[in-house]
Order: sequence, then C-alpha cells, then structure tokens
Amino acid sequence: MAKRSLVALAATAALVLGIGYARAEETNVAVTVTNDMTLTWNWATQHMFKVESAIGGTTTGTADDWYDKGTMVNQQANENTHYSFVEWEGVPSGKENDNPVSFALEQAYTNVTPVFALDQHLLTVNSAHGVPNPGTTNVAYGTVVTQAIEKIVGGAAGTRYRVIDHTLE
Repeated sequence: MAKRSLVALAATAALVLGIGYARAEETNVAVTVTNDMTLTWNWATQHMFKVESAIGGTTTGTADDWYDKGTMVNQQANENTHYSFVEWEGVPSGKENDNPVSFALEQAYTNVTPVFALDQHLLTVNSAHGVPNPGTTNVAYGTVVTQAIEKIVGGAAGTRYRVIDHTLE
C-alpha cells in the first residue's frame, strides 16, 4: 500500500491553547482513512504586542493583539502640552529613541511603554549682592519655586545693601 500524507493547517499555538478563538477549518479535519496516512499540523509562532499608557502623552499605531512572528509593528508617541517624548521602554535595543518606532516582532512578549517628561525651564537668578537660595536652577513646567535672599547684606566698612524689590522677565 502506498503511504499518503495529508497536511492540515492549524491555528496558531495561542489560538489552540484557547487564547482568542479557533476556526473550525484550521483545527478540525475529517478524514476517511483507507490506507496509511500522516496528519501534520502546521503552526505559526505568534507574539503579543501591547502598548502601555503613560502620563504625559498618548500613542497611535499597531493595536494590542497577537501577531505572527516577524510582523512589523509601529507606534507613534504623541506628547501632551508641556511634555516631551523621552524614549520607549520594551522595544528592541537601538530603537529606544525612535519616534515613531517600527520593528519586527521577534520577542515572545513585547510590552511597549512611551516615556514622557515635563518640559524643563531654566530659572536664572541674578543678584549683585547676597546669595540667592536656591539660585539658578532647572525646573519642570508648572513647578512653584520659592526663591529667597537676605534683606540686608553688609558690604565694605560703613556700607550695606538692602533689597528694595525684584523684576521677573
């Protein structure tokens, strides 16, 4: 008797394991056996792609889902007002600073997170006398900073300096 092979296409392992749904035509086969046969289930490797939310912005691009290994995924980080995009976490090495970011899904589980930071501003403090506290500093947008200086500062013999007001530009 001749040996025949029958090849049936199966759903991905993730679907067969009950994650998602399995289509009957991929996971069921009815065969009338009349001689020696080989049934081979063929599998496609799939990986989860998931993007986490982050304070300071949103993302657009490839939806959270299971994708075949090697599928190209894309994400764009969109910063909110007064925020800046810093980097991606959970992406392949060398892609952390790309925006938008694109890569082939080669990992078993990818958890992508954009990192945003509040815009930074330089507060420059000038004073001809005394020591401002804390003085010139970088601060995040919207931060309330209290600056202080001694009201009266001594100078050379018989001289002192008194703060009379301040300007803010």
